[in-house]
Amino acid sequence: MEETPSRRSRPPLAICSGAEIMSSKRPRLECNESSVQPACHTVIMTKLVRQESASTNGRVSRTVQNLFGAEVSLLPCVSARIFACFSLASIIGTKSLLWELCDALVHVEALSLRPESINQDSNTHSPNKSRKKIAFCGFDCSASLPPIDRVEGSEEFQHELIDALVSVKRYIMRLEMNALTVHDELQNVVDFLSSQENILQWQHESARSISDDYPIRRINSAWQRHLHEFKNIFSRMSAVTTANLHSNQPLLGVEHKLAHFLGQAIRRELRSLLNPPPPRGCAKDLTYEQRAATYSQAYMYVQLKGGAQGGAVGDKNIATLVSLALQSLNDYFGGKVLLQSGTDALLTKIPEAFCASKASMKATPIPKDALKSDRLDAHELDSVISDIDQATSYLSAVGACRFLVELFAIDRVQSEVEKRGGWSQLETYAAISWQYQLHESIGEDAHLALLSNMTALFDKMRAYLKILVNREADCHQSLLDLTRRKRLATKSQGLLKIFPEIEKMHDRLEQGRAHSKVFPRVHPV
Repeated sequence: MEETPSRRSRPPLAICSGAEIMSSKRPRLECNESSVQPACHTVIMTKLVRQESASTNGRVSRTVQNLFGAEVSLLPCVSARIFACFSLASIIGTKSLLWELCDALVHVEALSLRPESINQDSNTHSPNKSRKKIAFCGFDCSASLPPIDRVEGSEEFQHELIDALVSVKRYIMRLEMNALTVHDELQNVVDFLSSQENILQWQHESARSISDDYPIRRINSAWQRHLHEFKNIFSRMSAVTTANLHSNQPLLGVEHKLAHFLGQAIRRELRSLLNPPPPRGCAKDLTYEQRAATYSQAYMYVQLKGGAQGGAVGDKNIATLVSLALQSLNDYFGGKVLLQSGTDALLTKIPEAFCASKASMKATPIPKDALKSDRLDAHELDSVISDIDQATSYLSAVGACRFLVELFAIDRVQSEVEKRGGWSQLETYAAISWQYQLHESIGEDAHLALLSNMTALFDKMRAYLKILVNREADCHQSLLDLTRRKRLATKSQGLLKIFPEIEKMHDRLEQGRAHSKVFPRVHPV
């Protein structure tokens, strides 16, 4: 059996270059008070305040090092500075459950600031550059690069970051379980971050603990984000303590970021298991063969016929077709139905008849008998459009289900996937998304939760297809009948002038039919 190339071991936490910690020695500011002009008084007083603040910068740096370690203290980790202020101001104890959440958030930002995972110009400051740039940050993970198919091991960092964000999510859940215990402490944190006096004092100290010219606006951005997050957590705690468990609480930023990274990771796994390796970047790409060997050869045993030619079909982008097929099924039946065992819930989503509303059954008269009073009103037109969408979406779901069944019925596809470690990593990430109810927070990723159990998914698709094909012919016939009844194929300008809604219904039908024919038939090679 062919030996499977092993994944690169995950790299240890490295130290990103950052400014040296400022000395805690207080610099002296000498001035002759009698020579200070009134117009300069404000400037001098501002400098005096800054010098007074600078004398305490060392305590922030020392506290960061004591609480989070030497590696973090050398990083421009803004969250570590803010949470160090919590400790210096005696807001929360370092042994509390809330502090464990803070520590987990610092770990996430430290990972985001690792050199090999960071975006260009993220969390750096160059005062000599006047050209405006987008500032990426570590505290919100915007500095983190997504996996790059042409870079070996680029997905490993994201695996670590997902693990760290899952830890944050678990601490938040523990807070919810201990709402009565942490309620007052969390209130203190929100009050501290909301205080204008604290903002003026601690933001300046935090910035200077990173470097002399570190922009305070970046400290403020992280400060305001944490304020928003802790307010939302406090709102959840309040809902728990008041037994208002069904209140609609907003998604936290870290939860949204976790959902985003899970979607990226799942798509990356699909590409590596089903797609051809990406083409060589350039002639100097000397590691291409080694990198390409880590990809599955499943695509070599698949022949795609029909469907939307070009694009994913032409490139044998099987991962995209699988994602589109799941999305089509999810859009029609809904994730809750598809994740249930059995087929009873599925049957409730299939109508007894297609295109059978009163408006759809109303025939368009021939030109000589046509009257403007026969035109559809806005409500009737919406009803017909809805019928068309339902019928074409059903056909798309049938095509999607058939594509998945035919694809995964090929034994060589399954064996190639197993050689590359199987579906376990993909299933794990999909299960996390479903377990924490994150899959619907990003609309285009909602369907990926269906991948949480691939064996069950394959069995379910086979059972679904047997049901769906029974109504496929009826659905096609209902669209043909609607086309004749509404004269959607007419070229008569006189009729189109009297009934302009014909053109709208025709265009919608053509769009739906094109979408329903996206998925190719799959044959083994």
